[in-house]
Amino acid sequence: VPIGVVGASNAVNMLAGFNGLEAGLGFVTLVSMGIFGYINGELAAAAIAFVMASAVLAFILYNWYPARILPGDSFVYALGATIAVIAIIGNMEKFALYIFTPWIVELVLKLRSGLSAENYGILRKDWVLKPKYDKIYSLTHLVMKSGNFKEWQISAILIGAQIIICIAALFLASGVALV
Repeated sequence: VPIGVVGASNAVNMLAGFNGLEAGLGFVTLVSMGIFGYINGELAAAAIAFVMASAVLAFILYNWYPARILPGDSFVYALGATIAVIAIIGNMEKFALYIFTPWIVELVLKLRSGLSAENYGILRKDWVLKPKYDKIYSLTHLVMKSGNFKEWQISAILIGAQIIICIAALFLASGVALV
């Protein structure tokens, strides 16, 4: 349990740094866990997930581009720990692993750099971000290399990907075929 909480906390911190990114990913993840908990009768876990999702939603209003407040380590560590606690209380560890896919992929990409690469890019005059590395060491780098995107667009693309992952995980967990 302690390793899971520490691991989730650090993972959320690894995929962070863009306006609205960590809060957006966290909101989608928490809502998905709340829905999963509610469907499976884990009402305590669902309640914690929905309450935290509500708090994160209120935070996003001030954290979306251009951010008026930034989350810092306190927010991301608490968010990751809360996700881990909900998974444990709700007996949904397997589901949590599915929806934690972006952070697992981020860890694999960061390991390629010896955990030294940053998510950030180089800001061009047209507000487009380009990666500062030739190789892809983060999901943010992957998005930057795939087109000309501004910071808010990179966050939106990754949050959109998390929505798709969470919907797929909810369907898979309920036994409904996606095809």
